[in-house]
Amino acid sequence: MKVLFVHTVSIFESVGGAEVSLKYLATSLAARGHECVVLVAAPGRGISRKVEQGVTVIEAGLRNIYWPFDKKDHTRLGKLGWHALDSYNPLMKRVVEQVCREEKPDVASVHNLPGWSVAAWDALTTCDVPIVQVLHDQYLLCANGTMYRNGHNCNTQCRSCALLRRPHPRRSRKLAAVVGVSRFILEHHVSNGYFHDVPIKRVVHNARSPAILGGDQNALAPQPTPTAGGVVFGFIGSLTPAKGIKNLIDAFADLSSESARLLIAGDASSGYGAVLRSETGDDRVRFLGRVAPRELFERIDVLVVPSQWRDTFPGVVFESLIFGRTVIAVDHGGAPEMIHHEKNGLLFKAGSQTALTDALTRVNENPELAAQLSRQARLDGREYLDVEGWVERYLEIYRDALDSRF
Repeated sequence: MKVLFVHTVSIFESVGGAEVSLKYLATSLAARGHECVVLVAAPGRGISRKVEQGVTVIEAGLRNIYWPFDKKDHTRLGKLGWHALDSYNPLMKRVVEQVCREEKPDVASVHNLPGWSVAAWDALTTCDVPIVQVLHDQYLLCANGTMYRNGHNCNTQCRSCALLRRPHPRRSRKLAAVVGVSRFILEHHVSNGYFHDVPIKRVVHNARSPAILGGDQNALAPQPTPTAGGVVFGFIGSLTPAKGIKNLIDAFADLSSESARLLIAGDASSGYGAVLRSETGDDRVRFLGRVAPRELFERIDVLVVPSQWRDTFPGVVFESLIFGRTVIAVDHGGAPEMIHHEKNGLLFKAGSQTALTDALTRVNENPELAAQLSRQARLDGREYLDVEGWVERYLEIYRDALDSRF
């Protein structure tokens, strides 16, 4: 089978959760003898090809006002123009059509669409290639991909996003299949009018290769042995308001124990992270900078995931389970699909600092509970190490999408 993957950025150079998953999927399929082509957008102009780990990578220069990952402060007018063109980009549609004519894929596995826009769907349909759309975020509903604005989750589309996405639900009906990396993200799109006529709708939770995490599960990290009043809590991720890190620091400050500690892994050298570090006067809190997940998990007893925005399927949650670390997580987004309250972790009401402090206190004062949750976390983490089963589920969906043509 020849699979054309469509994604926003390079899967071999970027380190986001979607890129990690897509890289492993493509290289695993290639190792099984399938022909895999990954089409990504890139800064500059023209089209280039290379082969990495058995996968053909085609990089196409993005035809829009600017490259969105250049870390420059673009004007409000420039951003508006970029998103307007990204609502439906006919220039990138031609690129997809050209690649389809040259590569002649059997099926297209479309992942993140910023840069390509839903014009990629029309291009693939024109070339009679069945489309499997994999939902990693909320781009089809929100220009920013998060439905989070000014410190609050958007319960409905704002006017600008509704306008930019008006034709998208209708266009989504022509797909052969849609996959949500969480039930939350799939149901969220369907409830907003997407994919109503799509015959194949599946949920496939992400998985991680033990090699990516540093070894087999037994070698990843010893079982933690938390002590009463001295639990080591941890956070890993980008230090942004949407991740809820300020709420965590404030909730931890209300913890009466002098022996408890909070280790924060993330770039605090500039921006919001630097401000947080300078304002945090609690000696029990340490900013580690960027570290590998394994390095953090080996040093903590409990991971805290306090995301303000409805995170689709936070990889740090299932990575923590794999390492046998209890998770305290918000009760929205994709986290509740992995964390079963009082079984392998604790859930707290999103946005409530008091509820978070209560959860921290409960674990800190009850090491028996922490140990019990940790043991179950390690058992539940095995599901996310079944990468062969994960790859096979995608192969089954691709085969079903092909069959739907006949």
